[in-house]
Amino acid sequence: MKTKRTLIILLALRLFVGLFWLEHGIQKISAGWLVGDTLKPRLMQKSVSAHGAPEVYLDHFAMPNSRGLGILVALGELAIGLALITGFWMKPAVWGAIFLVLNIKFAFGELNTVQILGSSSFFPLLLGTLAAGYIDTGKQWTIMRFAPFMERFDVR
Repeated sequence: MKTKRTLIILLALRLFVGLFWLEHGIQKISAGWLVGDTLKPRLMQKSVSAHGAPEVYLDHFAMPNSRGLGILVALGELAIGLALITGFWMKPAVWGAIFLVLNIKFAFGELNTVQILGSSSFFPLLLGTLAAGYIDTGKQWTIMRFAPFMERFDVR
């Protein structure tokens, strides 16, 4: 049995990581990712220095579909943050977050280099998100406590 103190620490981790994702999603929505092609200039900048598989990915998939990808990224980050904060659909949200992080690192050519080992955000973000979604913080710390009817829709 976990102590109440441990549960509070785990809840704080889940809320912190959830707020991180939520804040990034809100920033992208505020910057116009839902209405404009805000992602394309970033992809074009990275495409100039990309080589190999990341270059092919950027030139033939990401840039032609940048408007739709921008919408998916902004809404995905928002959904991941809300899932972790509310404790609802956390595991699918974690896998979505891992996909987003790995996808951007691959597209920017950082996944297949030793640079990834020195990244100050890659491992903490992946491990923090994974821990936040998979470590049980108890039902008393989720939205199910206040809206028990939603439990039938949850994925555990």
